[in-house]
Amino acid sequence: MKIRQFINRIKQSRHGVLEIMEGVLALAMFFAVLYFSFNIAESFLHKDWSNTSVMYEFISFILLALLGFELIRLILVHSITVVMELMLLIIARKMLYPEIVALDLLYCVIAFLLTIGAYYLYESKPLKGLEDITK
Repeated sequence: MKIRQFINRIKQSRHGVLEIMEGVLALAMFFAVLYFSFNIAESFLHKDWSNTSVMYEFISFILLALLGFELIRLILVHSITVVMELMLLIIARKMLYPEIVALDLLYCVIAFLLTIGAYYLYESKPLKGLEDITK
């Protein structure tokens, strides 16, 4: 019985250490995203905004910063809905490239719709575990 208690204590302490490491990683990523955002935002102050490519770059930059913050959220929250929201941002960023081919755009729209469908399907009936998938 004492061995089982000892094993349980080790498991609990391991989870505490992993949570601390995740917090440190999330904090480091947060400062990295902030540093990146401020440096890139400063470069946009000196660009010619009459050019449409600058607007595409700006929107891509905003979505890239949002991806960084969503990754931080994913590290801290561990939820399937956060993964789906991250996928939606990645697909949206891909769709905004000016050089995108029509077939790639079609694939992006299909992936976007499938992800939104899976998101709402999951939100309407969340899975409790892997057993729910096989039922």
